[in-house]
Amino acid sequence: LGDVRKALPAAARDFYRAITRAPAERARGGWQRLAHIAGARPGDVFAWLRPSDWPPRNTGHVGFLLAAPTPVPWLEGAYVVRIADATSVAHQDDTRANDADGGYGEGTLMFLTDGAGRATAYAWHGTFSGGAVMTDIVFGRLVR
Repeated sequence: LGDVRKALPAAARDFYRAITRAPAERARGGWQRLAHIAGARPGDVFAWLRPSDWPPRNTGHVGFLLAAPTPVPWLEGAYVVRIADATSVAHQDDTRANDADGGYGEGTLMFLTDGAGRATAYAWHGTFSGGAVMTDIVFGRLVR
C-alpha cells in the first residue's frame, strides 16, 4: 500500500506536464495539447496543478470530458463542461451524494478562460460556484 500512496500524488503533475509539453499542432508522445477549450471533446483530459496557496495534500486534479464545453451566455470566456473524475467533494449536478466518501462520479465544472481560450480558473460547483480558483489548466487529447 505504501508504494501506491507514493505514486498517487504525482498523478496530476504527470498528466499536467505531459499535456503541457505536447504541441498543439500535432500529437507527440501520445498527446496533443488543445490550444483552445472550445476544441475539446468527449474523451479529452484536463489537468491542473495544486495552486501554490493550497494545502500540500491537494496535488491538483485530473478528469475526463464527457461532453464538449458549452459557453456560459452570461459570463464572457466561461464554459461549463460535464466531466468524469474521482473526488470526495461533489460538483454541480454530480452523480455522487454530497455526504458520500467520494470516488468515481460525473459532474459539471465551469472553466474561465483568457481571451485566447486558455483556461485560467475553475469553478468546482459549475455555475453554482461562489467564485473560481485561479490556476493554469490544460486540456489534452490522447492520440495513438
